[in-house]
Amino acid sequence: LMLFFSVYLGILPTSGMGEGEWGGHLRYLLMPSLVLSLTHAGYYIRLLRNHIAITKDSRFVFALKARGIPEYKILWNHLLPNASIPFLSYTGMSLAVSLAGSVVVETIFSWPGLGRLALTSALAHDYPVLLAVILLSMAFVIAVNLLVDLLCAGIDPRLRTHLLEEERK
Repeated sequence: LMLFFSVYLGILPTSGMGEGEWGGHLRYLLMPSLVLSLTHAGYYIRLLRNHIAITKDSRFVFALKARGIPEYKILWNHLLPNASIPFLSYTGMSLAVSLAGSVVVETIFSWPGLGRLALTSALAHDYPVLLAVILLSMAFVIAVNLLVDLLCAGIDPRLRTHLLEEERK
């Protein structure tokens, strides 16, 4: 990305954070965010496509087609919400991998961030700072996974009833 967008095209900066207000920072933020997001994009797309393809052959889709419901309504109202459960679950789990990968991205693009702070504090044997970064990252991952679980329970009513049954025991 650096070679193509910065060297050949010359439209994006190679590293740093920029100066001034947010408009100046957005140009510098584009490539690091692309690198972090594109690392999982292939798996996300394949996971969603496979789950839709499997669900498309089920009986309820056949019944919906027999009732004359258009394909796009079946896709948006039935297949995508059904396929979003494993998609959201993997998104929550991949956050920890993205946090670990941010060390490399922050170093390459010269961004001061949590990953680089963890690396420099580990190399300098600054254990209290390293412990604080690890605990903050862990709390963030737990909070995102809780949010993902709540979203999944909101999408699929079977998960809500399963959670309620577990709570009653």
